[in-house]
Amino acid sequence: MKLAWQPWLYGLLAGLIGGGAGGVVTAISGIVALPGQVNIHDGFHSFLMLFYVSFAMHGLISVAFYLKNSPLPAVLDASVTVTTTAQPSSKPQTTTTTVSTGEVKP
Repeated sequence: MKLAWQPWLYGLLAGLIGGGAGGVVTAISGIVALPGQVNIHDGFHSFLMLFYVSFAMHGLISVAFYLKNSPLPAVLDASVTVTTTAQPSSKPQTTTTTVSTGEVKP
């Protein structure tokens, strides 16, 4: 049994980055909501901490939603059909090979 790891990992990474983008908005909102505690000039450390924590939390929430919808990679189904036809001795033997690979959703 083969699994489609590449699209599944791509979805996980996309969820992490997309969710983390919400963390950027949260950190910038912290400057507006709490200018005395979170600002770039005096409290840059607190700004970075808010940014890192909110990026991680938003990213993890998005990854959790992705895992809820797709807990495991999809199963790849590979089927091979081989047809061989024998002709009279005046004509050569003909072989037709068809390979089809499709993705089967769990």
